[in-house]
Amino acid sequence: MIIFYGFCFLFFAVMFCGVKFLSLNIFGKSICKVKNSSNIYLTFDDGPNPNLTPKVLDLLAKYKQKATFFCIAKNAEKYPEIVRRIVAEGHTLGSHDLHHHWTSNFRLTKKMTAEISESVRILEEISGVKIKFYRPPVGLSNPHLFAALKKLNLQCVGWSKSVCDNGNRNVWAIKKIPNITKKLKAGDIILLHDNAPARNEDLFLQNLETLLVSLARIEKKKQYSVGLCQTDHFS
Repeated sequence: MIIFYGFCFLFFAVMFCGVKFLSLNIFGKSICKVKNSSNIYLTFDDGPNPNLTPKVLDLLAKYKQKATFFCIAKNAEKYPEIVRRIVAEGHTLGSHDLHHHWTSNFRLTKKMTAEISESVRILEEISGVKIKFYRPPVGLSNPHLFAALKKLNLQCVGWSKSVCDNGNRNVWAIKKIPNITKKLKAGDIILLHDNAPARNEDLFLQNLETLLVSLARIEKKKQYSVGLCQTDHFS
């Protein structure tokens, strides 16, 4: 009986870790840090947001940095001009699914494949570029996700650096954004969000600019390059 309970505990522990931690690659391969790279990769989730995303793009242009925007397709349908601006300014576009429901990780392969495929179709139709990368909502995974991504020939992308801002809802976390540079290493993928409650937008932009200033300073020292372009991606 002890062996049975031990096996059950181990099984559920492995399943939990597989769902929660993409970097463990338990259910399938995801890129959470880029090996043999001299780049630092900025990524933004949950947009496009009509108030915040254009201001994020302005800051990226000001400091000559590139980023990857993992867009929610239903948001992209509402604000296609922002999606086109993302691509026009040399940033990379990825899918952050069709919706961003808390139930997303409970879908089976068939539904997951259909909805991710639809998200890709929408983003490609709006932007005119091929979508190669996908980031699951909340970064959760399961075997159905990787079965769907294999069918759709999409690469799952996670992250290695985050302040756990909960979509910029946590003020204390937003204030920590500049601290990301403290233990930054080449190949790191930084998770940020270009969506936020209105009350936190100014605070986020202030701290994002501080981060970009630090990254630009580090880049000048030729420690590594920041961002990526359409032909670079996560390689």
